[in-house]
Amino acid sequence: MSRLAGGVTGAVALCVLMSVGATASTSTWTVVPGGPASSAGSVVVTVQETGVEFQCSSVSGSGVSVSGNGNANPIAEIRADDVSFAECEGPFGAVAELTPRGVWHLAAAAYDPATGVSSGTIEDIEIGILAPGCTATLSGYVDITYDNATDTVTLLPNPTVEISYVDPVDTCLALIEQGQHLMPDASFILGPGQDISSP
Repeated sequence: MSRLAGGVTGAVALCVLMSVGATASTSTWTVVPGGPASSAGSVVVTVQETGVEFQCSSVSGSGVSVSGNGNANPIAEIRADDVSFAECEGPFGAVAELTPRGVWHLAAAAYDPATGVSSGTIEDIEIGILAPGCTATLSGYVDITYDNATDTVTLLPNPTVEISYVDPVDTCLALIEQGQHLMPDASFILGPGQDISSP
């Protein structure tokens, strides 16, 4: 179940590399050098409604961003198979298997040339959770920022990932409930670093 946290962030980490944003959905973006990139780190996720926390100490992912200038949204696609989670714990040390699903998309949102920081959204997130006594699904999106100077992707603690399904029999010990929301807290370093801007 702790992989809840990882699920959201793992994907985030990957998508991060292309989440770097732009000034509007109709704007275009420049990504240099673009291409393959990867990230790794840890994440803590808090259930907004209860304050219950889940932690994943090892989250990693890789993906491929667009390259060059004149790029429109989505800036990237992240394949769920490229996200991995490990060393995850819940309130009682519970460990679960997280299964990312589908393809996630990165939509750029804003770029501040004064700071070199971009913002964006990783969309179409879906993650299956399986553990003893727990079957559930997470879905939604994650807001992120990317700093050109430090190559750092930050997950914003907004309640945008929903617990969209909890099995009526395998209820996850009532630690989570359908309709509740998760707030991630994490940052990741991209390698190689990307320089993202919007004209």
